[in-house]
Amino acid sequence: MKEDAAPLIHKALLSGDIEGAKERLFDALKGEKTSSTGITKTSSILKLSRSFATLLKDSPIDVGVLKSFWEISLKDMEHQVFGVMTGREIRLFLIGAFSRLIGRKNGYVHSFLEAAAPLVMDWETCDQMAMKVIAPLILKGDDRIWELLETWAKSKYPWTARLPVATFPPLIRKNPELAERLLKYVKMHMNRKEPALKKAVEWAINEYYKNRPQECRRFLSKLDSPRAKRFLEKFSK
Repeated sequence: MKEDAAPLIHKALLSGDIEGAKERLFDALKGEKTSSTGITKTSSILKLSRSFATLLKDSPIDVGVLKSFWEISLKDMEHQVFGVMTGREIRLFLIGAFSRLIGRKNGYVHSFLEAAAPLVMDWETCDQMAMKVIAPLILKGDDRIWELLETWAKSKYPWTARLPVATFPPLIRKNPELAERLLKYVKMHMNRKEPALKKAVEWAINEYYKNRPQECRRFLSKLDSPRAKRFLEKFSK
């Protein structure tokens, strides 16, 4: 991987050269693919994003430009192995960079999340954003993130609405009390049929039961929902 790529990407984005930034990013990650799947290694994307985050801290790039950079990753998206989507390098690169700005530039992180959340369109992007940015903000005691979660939960876009639910699993492992504040969103989407939300609820409930079985049963028993009853039956076997 080209270690000097981050300054070139930063310079291109500062000047509004979206295509140039994309070209430099993909060129830097050329050869960083796994032998088994042929997709770019997540570890390589995040390593490059760390250098980019340092540059963003001292010289922020307009969020509108970063939004355009994200949007270019969505053009002609196609499935790869394990359901990951093309253009993931750009999305994970930005998520990784902003995960490094938590506690330093939270306002900037909020602005990025507000711009990017409606543009989440696949499980990997959603779950990486939840795990690497949203959950850490909650753990740092950031109040603003709760307002954003409330807005996203009501989104008409299933992947955006998934974000609060997808934040529950990584949080329940680190701070159950904080995670349980997210149960209102699990309840809200318990009976949704869209695969993005249906699978996220199942993931959240399974993690809840794994970490707090008694509390999970109690939560499910209070819900007037056929799906909640099925979860209870499953955990009783």
